[in-house]
Amino acid sequence: GAATADLTTKPEKWAEFLRTHRTEIEAEWARLAPVRAWWDELAALPRIGDLTAPHPAAPIIAFQPTRVHSQVAVAIASLQALDGHGDEAMATVTRLYSVARKWEPNSRTLVRAMIAKVVQKMALQTAVFVLDHASVSATARATFAAELTAAAGGPDGARHLMLIEGGFAQPMIAEFMRGTPMGGLPPFDSLQTAVRIFGPLVINPRATANLFGERYRALEEAYKLEFPND
Repeated sequence: GAATADLTTKPEKWAEFLRTHRTEIEAEWARLAPVRAWWDELAALPRIGDLTAPHPAAPIIAFQPTRVHSQVAVAIASLQALDGHGDEAMATVTRLYSVARKWEPNSRTLVRAMIAKVVQKMALQTAVFVLDHASVSATARATFAAELTAAAGGPDGARHLMLIEGGFAQPMIAEFMRGTPMGGLPPFDSLQTAVRIFGPLVINPRATANLFGERYRALEEAYKLEFPND
C-alpha cells in the first residue's frame, strides 16, 4: 500500500519495488482469485445498483477488501507493462476502472462514492504508468477511453454527492421524530422522548423532511447555475 504512493511521483522506484517483490505480488494475486472472479462479474454488468438502506446502522460496502484487490491489481498491471505486455496491462486497468466507475452513479452513500473515486484514481494513475512503459494497441486504448467517457464525473457527479446526503438524512429525521433509537449515534433518549411527546404539537415531520430535501435541491440548482460548464 505504501509503495503505490510512488506510482506517479517516483515511477522508477515503483518499478524497482515491483521487480524486487514480484514473487509476493504474484502469489497474492493468485490468492485473490475468488475476489477477481467477483470483480469480473461486476465489470460485465451494464450498471451496478445500490440497495443500501438510508439508515446510520445500515451495512455499507467495506473499503479494505476493495483496496487490497485494487492495490494488487495495480501492481500486476504495472508488472505486465514492465514485461512488455501492454495490452494485457491495459485490460487489467480497464477492468479495475470499469467496476469503480459503475459504483458511483447509483451510490446512496458518500462512503461508496468515495471508494469509487479512490479506485478510479488508482486506475488512472496506473494507466499512465502502463502507457509510459509499454506499447499499447489502438484497440486497447479505445476500450479504456470508452470507460472514461462513460464515467459519471464533472458537475453531475458533484451535484450527486450533495443529493446523496439529503436523501440519506430524510429517513433519519423521520425516525428521530418518532423517538426511534439511532444506531451508531450518541444516545438521545431524553431528547427523543420529549420530541415524541411534544413534537407533534409544534412540528410536522413530513413537512420538515420535505423542507430539508428542498434545501438540498436548491443547493444542487445553485451549483448548476454557478458552474454550468464545470
